[in-house]
Amino acid sequence: MSCEESAIKVVKFILNVVEKRLPIKRGEIMGAMNDGFATNKTYPEVMVRVEHHLAKTFGYAIQDVMVKNTKSYIVVPKNITSHLVMPPGKWPEVTLLYLTLTYIFMKGGKVAENTLWRFLGTLNISQEERSDGIFRNANKLLTETFVKQLYLVREKDYEEGGDADFVIQYSWGPRSEFELSKKAVLDYVAQVLKRPARSFILQYRELYGAPASSRDGESSQAAPSSLIPL
Repeated sequence: MSCEESAIKVVKFILNVVEKRLPIKRGEIMGAMNDGFATNKTYPEVMVRVEHHLAKTFGYAIQDVMVKNTKSYIVVPKNITSHLVMPPGKWPEVTLLYLTLTYIFMKGGKVAENTLWRFLGTLNISQEERSDGIFRNANKLLTETFVKQLYLVREKDYEEGGDADFVIQYSWGPRSEFELSKKAVLDYVAQVLKRPARSFILQYRELYGAPASSRDGESSQAAPSSLIPL
């Protein structure tokens, strides 16, 4: 079989696992290749063809990520969007994830776990598992599923000078950075709160690199956490 045929096999493998949104290891890709092409020498050529087919035919891009100090890959939409792209029927998960990512971004990029749950509680999203309702197992999604899919980073943040005292912090994972536009998030919040986007100083500066007050002669003193006062 040719290098092209081996690339097609890898593309089929990726398309079969892409909906799980889990990182793909190099060994898994090697295993999907034809035996004669699963070598370090031929791997780069096969992957060039794989990336071409995924981009041209399916609108996907492959991005390198580090997972537990191991190089892996994630498959993401070729172009960043204003919304998260997930399979049909996943809108409760998409809604929870979007709310979480929006809150994290508007709180400065990192949020303590207890603070996040207080915010979600105001939206009637419970940390406890429920037998009814839309968000039946939000806790598992936030602590396991979205973390494994690299939408969220959940890590211990130790207090200075202490090894025992820590808080669990959430931040955007690499998949979110590739799939969701922070500009769209800021525009959405500004629209909901009926305020100019430049009034959110830290977020505006992160996106545009210039002080928000430099435009239109306005001086904005709004706190970056104005999405929800928690």
